[in-house]
Amino acid sequence: MVLPVPEFYVGVDLGKKVDYTAIAIVECRPGGTPHFLTPWEEPRDFYGLRHLERIPLGTSYPRVVDRVVRVTRDPALQRRCTLVVDASCVGEPIVDALRRRDLDCHMIAVTITGGLHETGSGDDRTIPRQSLIHGLEVMLEEEELKIAGRLPNRGRLVEELMNLRVERTRGGATKYGAAAARVHDDTVIAVALACWAARRGKVGPVGKGRIV
Repeated sequence: MVLPVPEFYVGVDLGKKVDYTAIAIVECRPGGTPHFLTPWEEPRDFYGLRHLERIPLGTSYPRVVDRVVRVTRDPALQRRCTLVVDASCVGEPIVDALRRRDLDCHMIAVTITGGLHETGSGDDRTIPRQSLIHGLEVMLEEEELKIAGRLPNRGRLVEELMNLRVERTRGGATKYGAAAARVHDDTVIAVALACWAARRGKVGPVGKGRIV
């Protein structure tokens, strides 16, 4: 039996001087064909959070770029991954630096806003923060996203999710944010970016082949 070829989505939330940069890798494995005993049930794609890291505070932006490049060049990810980078605030020069590097993957720059609607197409998108976080919450609630039990920073991700604050604006919109100024949400955003891309499938060319 030929197993479905996995694809990987790398989400990067870029930090400032007082915020961490976080990198998340989500694996997407297609559901394959329906089982002969239940042909009416459409197979579900598998989504797994395979990697989650925080880059230490004070790391220079060139080193951040180098780390992201090394992640995308991992043999397991080469030519079968999509990189999704937070282009908000300080992200723009880092996005430009990444685009100048020899990345072996497709890259999308995402500007995160407090708006209500997703805009843009191709390699540049604008996405509301609440849309990203809500999409991640839905995947977790429906057990669509699996998280490895021994994943480093798993506890940090859970803590950030628990500390998210939901507010209603005067216009009736939902606004997500950290419960306090000192509480970070970098791992949440990194995972949410990767999941956003994974649920939409391939955006750019992705190589085929099995992981050894």
